[in-house]
Amino acid sequence: MAVHERLGKSAENLGKKLLLFFARFFVQPSPASSFDGGQCRSILVVRQDNRLGNLVLIEPLLRALRQHFPQARLTLMVGEAFADLYLPGVLIDEVMVFPQFRLAKNPLLLLGWLCGLRTHQWDLAIDSAHPRTISVTNLLLVGASKARWRLGFARHGSERFLNLTIPAPSPHSYIEEQLLLIQPLGIAVGVSSPRLALPSGHETIAKQFRQALRVGDEEHLCGFWIGGRRDKCWPLDEFLRLYRTFDDETPRRFSPVLLSGPAETVRTGSGFRHHRFDGPIWELGACLKTLDWFLSVDSGPRHFAVALGVPSIGLFRGGAQAEYGHADGRNHFDFSIDHEQELFSKLISAADMIWNETTRSNSTPGSVAEISDNRMATGNSLSL
Repeated sequence: MAVHERLGKSAENLGKKLLLFFARFFVQPSPASSFDGGQCRSILVVRQDNRLGNLVLIEPLLRALRQHFPQARLTLMVGEAFADLYLPGVLIDEVMVFPQFRLAKNPLLLLGWLCGLRTHQWDLAIDSAHPRTISVTNLLLVGASKARWRLGFARHGSERFLNLTIPAPSPHSYIEEQLLLIQPLGIAVGVSSPRLALPSGHETIAKQFRQALRVGDEEHLCGFWIGGRRDKCWPLDEFLRLYRTFDDETPRRFSPVLLSGPAETVRTGSGFRHHRFDGPIWELGACLKTLDWFLSVDSGPRHFAVALGVPSIGLFRGGAQAEYGHADGRNHFDFSIDHEQELFSKLISAADMIWNETTRSNSTPGSVAEISDNRMATGNSLSL
C-alpha cells in the first residue's frame, strides 16, 4: 500500500474514533415501540457519503417512502459533493447537507452541528448505508437525530444507534437491498430502476454541449465515459478502439464522444471528440440526456444515465454486475471485463440492439427536444 493510502486510512480510522467518542454523549440506546405508520409525520434518510452512484441508487427507496407516507415530511441528508442531485419537490421535501469538508477542517464544529440536528422532531430516521459495510458517520447521525424509530441493518456495533433493525441480507442487487431495509415498516415493493428527471432550464446546456462537439441536434450521439476508479477501469486504448469503430463505419449510425470528469487526466490525442465535465451535476445530466446511448465502467455517471432514461452499456470487473448492473436486454446491457468472451463484438451488437429498440419506438431517447418535457420542482437546500 502506498504511503499516501496508508496516511489516508489512518486519518479515516482517527475520524471514526472521534465520531464514536462524540456518540457517547449524543446517542443513548433506547428501545423502540412497535412502528406505527399513522404516527410517522417526519422522516430523515441519511446517506452522507460523496458518491454519485450510491445516491442515485437510493431513489427507489425514497420513492417507496413517498408513496407509503405521502403526508410525512421527507428529508434527505447528503454530503456536499452532490447535494443538488435531489431537489426539493415532488419526491422529497428537504435536502439537508452534511458539511464533511468544513468539519474535516474544524472537527469541533461537529458538536454544534449535532446539537442543531437534535432540535428537529424526527419520527423516523433511516441509515441507508451499504448493508455489509458499517458507516460510523451514518450511524452517529441517525442516532443523534433522537428519532422515535431509528432504522438500519443490524451490524456489530449498530445496536447503540438503532432501535429498529433488519438482519443484513445475503448479496442481492443494491436497489433490492435498500428496499429490503424498509420491510420492518410494512413496505414491500417490487424492484425498479432509479428514475430522475432534468430540472428546468438545462436545455441550453445540452445545445451548447452539441455545439461544442460540432454535432447537430438530430445527429445520433453515443458517449464513452473513460474515467472510473482504478479497480474498475477499462484501458483507454480499448475506448479509443471502440471510438474509431463507430466513427469510421457509417453503418454503425452513431457519432462517438469521449467523456470524463474532473478527477481524470487523460490524453486522447487529436482526431477524437472529448468533453471534460467540471461543473454542476445537472450539467452532466443535461449532456447525458442528449445521448442515444452511453457506455461506462461501473460508475456514478452510468447509474445517473440509467436514472435519466438513457440507454446504456455497463462494464464490470468480476461479477459486480449482479449487485450494481441494470441489464434488461433492450435498453441496458451489462458485461464483465474479466470474463466475457469476444467482449468487443458484443459491445457493438448491444449498440445495434439499442438502435433497433430506438427505431421500433420511433423516437430518439436522447434528443434535445425531449429535455423540455422533463421537469422537476426546484428549491433551496436546508443546511444546519
